[in-house]
Amino acid sequence: MEKFQAFAPHLVLLDIKLPGNSGFEICSQIRSFSDIPIVFVTGSNTDMDELNSIMLGGDAFITKPYHTAILLAKIASLLRRAYGSGQSETLTWNGAVLHLESSFIEYNGQKADLTKNELKILYYLFKNAGKICPRGDIVDFLWDNQL
Repeated sequence: MEKFQAFAPHLVLLDIKLPGNSGFEICSQIRSFSDIPIVFVTGSNTDMDELNSIMLGGDAFITKPYHTAILLAKIASLLRRAYGSGQSETLTWNGAVLHLESSFIEYNGQKADLTKNELKILYYLFKNAGKICPRGDIVDFLWDNQL
């Protein structure tokens, strides 16, 4: 638990069957000092296992085999709920205002809705205003960031 607290993760994925302590024991220990989102990803798929995971403070229960898209969607949902969307701000540069939460840009009283990728690209450019932004860096940010 000392290593866990020192690392301070934003989310925990636990299996029920682990060497040493079970996932249930680890979940209980974490819940004694933290509200971090905990997702059980396990091959144990009994109703009792799912009930125990919920009763001990788990936030989600996914059985193996699972669809990666479903796991990622649950993780994204839990992170949004736990830490907010992270997009409640606006960014301004040279009179243009980028509205992150509602995904539009405004300039001289005109508004334009943005796609998710357009928002990510403009976010990167606004954050790096006045700098040369290599194409590779923008592409890396576009595909590796969950803005």
